[in-house]
Amino acid sequence: MRISKEMAASLVELSQVHIASDAVVWLFGSRVRDEARGGDIDVMIEAPGIDNPLERKINFRLAFEDRWGEQKLDVIVHDANDDDLPIHSLVRATGVRLN
Repeated sequence: MRISKEMAASLVELSQVHIASDAVVWLFGSRVRDEARGGDIDVMIEAPGIDNPLERKINFRLAFEDRWGEQKLDVIVHDANDDDLPIHSLVRATGVRLN
């Protein structure tokens, strides 16, 4: 996994503050492969009953940038009460759960 323990903990903390207190955070994409180089930080945050997901996502991203500076961060916010799309299953199958 190619993010620091501090950044992983921060992703979880900020998601629980800005998305949902019971949010589950998944890291996926190139950052889960130690042999890869570069790449953005891809995360999926899921919890049941997320209201105003776009606003929460924006607040999460702003808080993350305040803490870590400008980063290439891609965020998927998924309400666990909604049906899964193929990307959600793919993330769970290939990603790393951070909490």
